[in-house]
Amino acid sequence: AEECVSDTYLRAWSAMPPHRPAMLAVFLGRITRNLALNRLRSAAAQKRGGGGAEAVFEELQHIV
Repeated sequence: AEECVSDTYLRAWSAMPPHRPAMLAVFLGRITRNLALNRLRSAAAQKRGGGGAEAVFEELQHIV
């Protein structure tokens, strides 16, 4: 949970428009929601074997 909060603040800092958003809580909530969905998608991809490409790249590096 703390990591999610840190990621949210970091993303908000880099995405903050020049003027303060009218609804800051909604702005932060949307960032948090998107980060959580990205984590879920990443975890689901790993379960489906999404990490296989990394193993192939590591093996190629050892060969070369």
